[in-house]
Amino acid sequence: AVTYLKNRLDKFHWKTEISNIENGCIFIITGSVDSYRMAAEKFHLRKKCNDVPPFQPFNCDNKQDFIHFKAGADQFTSAEKIFLIKKELDHFRADENEKIIPGHHDALLYKGKSILRRLISHGIVTQVQAIHNRETVKKMRGSWLKSFSIGHIIQQPIDELDKYFGLEMGLYFHFVQHYGIGLFVLAIFILILMLLGQGQSSLISVITIVWSFVWLYSG
Repeated sequence: AVTYLKNRLDKFHWKTEISNIENGCIFIITGSVDSYRMAAEKFHLRKKCNDVPPFQPFNCDNKQDFIHFKAGADQFTSAEKIFLIKKELDHFRADENEKIIPGHHDALLYKGKSILRRLISHGIVTQVQAIHNRETVKKMRGSWLKSFSIGHIIQQPIDELDKYFGLEMGLYFHFVQHYGIGLFVLAIFILILMLLGQGQSSLISVITIVWSFVWLYSG
């Protein structure tokens, strides 16, 4: 089964490494520049590019138009690499001439059905887990926990999130940061009004409406 899966991955230029352990083996999958780019095109991964619109599905024919092209495999973030490998594994389907998983006669294969699911259901594969860069994740966790201060309320590590998880995740937390700061300002303003005895519900409603317009256009 290990050789069978390795041969499948080799067809699409994925790199594999096998480490034997007491009751089986650990099958490690990484990629090359070609494998990541081919998978990104196949699964329509949207990447930031230097053209209009700024986010487009990755295409190998105009790969030079996408940001960090000269970085090779590092053109893709760690999260994107994990995503592409997982999508490739999920995409493996049995061909018409494949009836069983080699070495496991009870593991029947059916045309068009997921090979990974069959490997898992028969206990051949016991766990599929993404390998993260622990040092980078630890650094982000530390900067997150230490970011609280009066000066910036709660500062998200936007740049680190962009580089590791991708622009979509960075954009989301940038929104969370912007929204949190806006709510903090609104809460302080309403608190001051209440302390001054001007906390009527009608006045607070008007202030909230005005705040919502200001917040929307401040982004």
